[in-house]
Amino acid sequence: MKFIKAVFVFIGLVFCVAGVGVSLHIAEEPLTVLERYGNRSSTAVPVIFMERQGNRMMLDVTLETERAGTARFAVSLPHPLPQDEKLPVLLVLGGLGMGEENLRYLPDAGANVLVGYDWPFPPKLPKGARALFSELPALHRDAHRVPAQIEAGMEWLTRQSYIDQNRISLLGFSLGTLVGPAVQNFLTHRGYKISATVMGYGGAPIGTLVAAHPRVEPDRIRKPAGFAVNLLLWHLDPVRHLPQIESGRFLLLTGADDRLIPQEAAERYINLAPDPKQVLVFDGDHMGVGQHQMELLDEIIAASRDWLVAERAINPPPPPPPQDAQPEE
Repeated sequence: MKFIKAVFVFIGLVFCVAGVGVSLHIAEEPLTVLERYGNRSSTAVPVIFMERQGNRMMLDVTLETERAGTARFAVSLPHPLPQDEKLPVLLVLGGLGMGEENLRYLPDAGANVLVGYDWPFPPKLPKGARALFSELPALHRDAHRVPAQIEAGMEWLTRQSYIDQNRISLLGFSLGTLVGPAVQNFLTHRGYKISATVMGYGGAPIGTLVAAHPRVEPDRIRKPAGFAVNLLLWHLDPVRHLPQIESGRFLLLTGADDRLIPQEAAERYINLAPDPKQVLVFDGDHMGVGQHQMELLDEIIAASRDWLVAERAINPPPPPPPQDAQPEE
């Protein structure tokens, strides 16, 4: 009997310690947590590779940061650079792993600098609960490094003579909508001005999206997985950061029949976004780059570009080349 009581006392203590730990974890201010990975001096030295792509120059930029690990970016510039003209910046946080892959779907870039960010996560998550559990510390660390890594890229980029520091905008799709608010809040806190933001197909909190995702199997683990993700990514979640963003204009895109983002999560994301904001609802399912999704993607890209141009956040695309005159019959 005494042994059973001791066991229950021990279990109670474990739960108490865990509860205190969770309470202390979620009590910390999100920006305070993200600041631990921030760079306090301009120590990031870039390694740059250049490649000519038609009328664009693609830079592959690698930065070894002070506390946030290795940050990688693809930077697309007009070639040649305009003389005596500073260019606006569009930071692209897409759903694909590599920054250059995400920039590929943004045609007619014009006199703008496009920046694609390479996510620090492995291409495929480890299979099996045990393997995934063993990788959680690294995944947690890498996720929380993202805002500081992007800050390192912006720190390098804004030192370039051709950059207009008053025209920096943010374009987030899919995965980018989940981390984008934390990135914008962090950059603003560090002194950068984000003039316009487009977020496409976002939802909040992140755990709700995990719990509703069809690839999370079996069904019985969805709610516990969502709860765990909410705790792990507490300080990155859009719920924490959207209400703190104090400047900029927002365009929010959502799907009428999105099977990946529950309607209540999409509505919460939109309601939390600061004013002024505009909401566009597209017909169809979740956006993507599959063959059957390209028509929707083209509509989304066109609407995003038109809004950014109207807000004077980016320069308009170049006019189409003149068509050859048809000979008279």
